[in-house]
Amino acid sequence: MPLRRNAKRAAALALISLGLAACHDTTGPDTQVSVVAAAVPSAVIGTTPEGYPSISCSVDLRASAGGGGRARWLDATFYYYVGRDRTTPIDSELVLADAIRQSWGEESIGSGETLTSGWDFSASVPFAVEIAYRYEPESGRHYKTARVSFSCGPTATPTTQPPALSAITLSPLTNVQAGDTLTVSYTATSALGLWETAVVLWGSCRVERTFGEALASSATRTVRVVVPSGCTLGQKVIVTVHAVDAALQEGLQAVEGPGVFVDTRPPRLTAWYFPPSGGSLTPAPITGDYFGGDAIRLLLEASDNNALRTIVWEILPTGLKDSVAVSGQYAAPWVNVPLPSNLSGPIQLRIVARDESAGTSDVVESPVNGIRVYPTLQRPVKSLTVDGEIRDFVLDEKRGVAYLLQSNQRRVAVLSLATMTIVSTLQSSFVLTDVDLSASGDSLVMTTPLEPALVVVDLNRSPLQAELFSLRSLSPALEQPATHVRVASNGHAFLSLGAGTSASYGLAEVDFGARTQRIRTDAGNGGAIGEYVERSHDGSTLVLNTDARCFQRFDVSTDRFGPCQQSPVGNLLPNVDGGGQHVAFGLDVYDATLKYLRRVSSPITGGIPYSALSADGEYLYQALGSFGLVRSRVSDGAMVDRSPNPIVPNRVRTSADGTMVVTVDSYNGSTSRISVIDMR
Repeated sequence: MPLRRNAKRAAALALISLGLAACHDTTGPDTQVSVVAAAVPSAVIGTTPEGYPSISCSVDLRASAGGGGRARWLDATFYYYVGRDRTTPIDSELVLADAIRQSWGEESIGSGETLTSGWDFSASVPFAVEIAYRYEPESGRHYKTARVSFSCGPTATPTTQPPALSAITLSPLTNVQAGDTLTVSYTATSALGLWETAVVLWGSCRVERTFGEALASSATRTVRVVVPSGCTLGQKVIVTVHAVDAALQEGLQAVEGPGVFVDTRPPRLTAWYFPPSGGSLTPAPITGDYFGGDAIRLLLEASDNNALRTIVWEILPTGLKDSVAVSGQYAAPWVNVPLPSNLSGPIQLRIVARDESAGTSDVVESPVNGIRVYPTLQRPVKSLTVDGEIRDFVLDEKRGVAYLLQSNQRRVAVLSLATMTIVSTLQSSFVLTDVDLSASGDSLVMTTPLEPALVVVDLNRSPLQAELFSLRSLSPALEQPATHVRVASNGHAFLSLGAGTSASYGLAEVDFGARTQRIRTDAGNGGAIGEYVERSHDGSTLVLNTDARCFQRFDVSTDRFGPCQQSPVGNLLPNVDGGGQHVAFGLDVYDATLKYLRRVSSPITGGIPYSALSADGEYLYQALGSFGLVRSRVSDGAMVDRSPNPIVPNRVRTSADGTMVVTVDSYNGSTSRISVIDMR
């Protein structure tokens, strides 16, 4: 079988020419011109940029003129020959007169003159060249032709035999698949000289390994051919060995083939995922807490010796499954496995890769109960963007409003919880830092650190007006401004006083009815309480927290402070439920004696999230940004559900009647956002 590659490259014969300076003399009166090769060209064997063998020759031509007068050079035709038959050119090329004259260095040749010209030729196979020079004598009307020919490489004779192949072996002889290596050994001989040998794998697919033999008389090779991917499954694999000599005569021998192309090796699969609690890409096993409507974000790396087809994932026990189409030997798609919004409970994720022959990889699966899904409840939620900051807020459930403390704007905005509109504002000449309702719920009590007074607003009056309640009787504590206030169920306001370090903060008590004031030196560590004081919903309990490591409870009914406990998180505002039965910092919950109970489950790890206890103490609400509002059970710490929240809050409060959770997104910017989530 002839090798088409040789025929193709033979047709691509390239000509490179270089005109050399001519020399001449004037001896003889003849107008006949002859051209000869000054010497037999010497062949130089090389390699093409594509890796195929090449051959080049440089030839010096000598032109002589005789008779009389001069002959003018015209154009020339170059004829190229390859193979055994050198009677018919495979290609020709017309070189114009200007180039020919430049190559000789003269426009004409005179009788008795001798000119020389140098040319370089190269091709991908041995070849021969014939040049027909046209010239025109001075006195003649018709042009004449001078011919010269030469060979670059050996020339076959009528008795030259094609190359011979022997000692051919092949292993293995069984069926093969992508990635296997076929080893072929052979010996090729040629009396004319071997030009190239080749091993060709064809049938189900084609692979060719070609070797230039540089006109050697013999070549012995051991060739390793890797079976590629993408071959046609079930089709016969054929191996042939080829030898080509300088005359393009070919020796060909088919080898007993290795059977058919098969694919029995399964693909491989590796899974990576982003943990739902945050963090970087993590290798399987896949675990974590998710919510209905979330997606498990995966990077799946699959490989196969032949060709991939799909990567299939399935959620058990739901039976929900889908696939991703892939191709080639390697694929690494990003995949989002969606979790239905109504999904709840433990699930198992199973992932496999399949190849073109229906082979499957080992299953990548999450541990049983390793992935837990909690329901997402689409509770009614309302939100509003408010002009200005919201430093803090207090809920007035009796009037259906929230009072938004806007310190930077020196005002209080009254928000209707039903219509989510600002229904009125109270402008203040003071900077307000904290706010609470009186025990009766009929007054706002606010601190202003620039005055030795409290700002009190009677909510039964319209329009709202602020009055100052003097704190001058607290002297000498007047140099410690009041920064935070909480009003207990007995109607007394408890103020954190201080500036500078938190250890300098003291606790003041104001009895509005008796109009008496005193410093509670029995609070905290010898009167040092830190900055943060919080109360229960019903005002029966106060909880103090300081970075002086005093975590303390105050019972209004007994007017007594409990012992200082080791503070879990220094100088942070605690959360207290409706009756003071539970206290929380972030995810950590304590009982009424401030004894640590447990950390509730959360979809995030690390940090202290914004949280609030429900008034009945049954749930802890976590405001977790993009996660929304997550509800965990206090009794056992288990997550229960989550509700979408349109804002990313930095403060959260629950209502005393348990019907709503209010969150605020305010970072002292020009605007703030507030949301109200209906928990019924």
